[in-house]
Amino acid sequence: MLKHIIHNHKKLLNKEKAEQFEGLIQKQTQKLQRYFKRYRKPVVLDIILSEDDRQYHMTLNLNMRSGPVIVKRKNSDLRALTHDAFDSLKNRITETLEKERKEHLYTKRKQRSEHFDELMGYLRETRETADRNTFEALLKRGVPGLRNYLDRRVKQTNTAAGEDTGLRVDDLAGELYTRIYDRFGDHPEEAGSRLSWMYGQADSFMEEKLTENDLLETSGTPDDARTGIPQEPEFTYSVDAEGELVPVDELDDPVFIHNMYNIEDIFTENPDEAEEMRLKVDERMTRDGFHHLVSSELATQPFFKRSVFDLYIIDRFEADEIADIKDCSSKEVEQALLEVRTYLKERIRSRIKSEEVAP
Repeated sequence: MLKHIIHNHKKLLNKEKAEQFEGLIQKQTQKLQRYFKRYRKPVVLDIILSEDDRQYHMTLNLNMRSGPVIVKRKNSDLRALTHDAFDSLKNRITETLEKERKEHLYTKRKQRSEHFDELMGYLRETRETADRNTFEALLKRGVPGLRNYLDRRVKQTNTAAGEDTGLRVDDLAGELYTRIYDRFGDHPEEAGSRLSWMYGQADSFMEEKLTENDLLETSGTPDDARTGIPQEPEFTYSVDAEGELVPVDELDDPVFIHNMYNIEDIFTENPDEAEEMRLKVDERMTRDGFHHLVSSELATQPFFKRSVFDLYIIDRFEADEIADIKDCSSKEVEQALLEVRTYLKERIRSRIKSEEVAP
């Protein structure tokens, strides 16, 4: 939630102009609220007005998580000055949020690596001294991303097929854990490659299951996907640190939902277009609605492309790690990411446009 405080304007302006200025500021700050809907840190915007040499000076000071965001502008026209200052502030907010998001993801990746290295020691000891059930229970709780990965593959396969394919995530996960138990001695010794090896087991296992059920080549077509903006659930759900499904508002830091699709992950080359699309998307749906839209469109892509995109965006693996998981080249991974992003951009633009021209 964003709060604002105006400083010094009543000393510089008569009562009528001061009230008009307050109304203008209120409209501008309301437009900024969408940036901070789930921003846990209390955010206060200080608006400091001064006058010198027949010009108004405005300083905007916003206390964001990574530090203060400050914008300074001057103009003899107070309305023009306000619009200019707030336009600049919007750009700075977008840049700062993206910076904070990337820093958060980097920290999460580092924590995941450290956690996994420790977990591997427990798994190795358990594999040697305990029974299969104990090992699989530890694996389930320690690496919830494996089951989540299977879950996304099944959901997108069902969407692509247009029906329930009969694949059950819990059954598949149980089989996968058993496979990892049986093959645990085959994992690479390099610490950085162990998690990729596990996801490689999940990916090849899923590919085998889809092949057995004649579903590997199943993908929808753009015409199968609904036009316009999809309906969304009443509540937004995500996955907590232990892999449990929980409402987004109950997460420790829901502004950084790293297991959902974000507009910044798709419109990566042009920050201005990304911001424009974010404005249009935010007017039409929640974060969960956008995630649902992207997921439905991904179902139209071949298994290789949609799984590569998920590993990169949702599971946050680098291209070379995905190449290890998929047993292909980094160039193939980068090409798949480029093609999926290009497709998603076209479909999102098309859906937004269809909403704009709808009667």
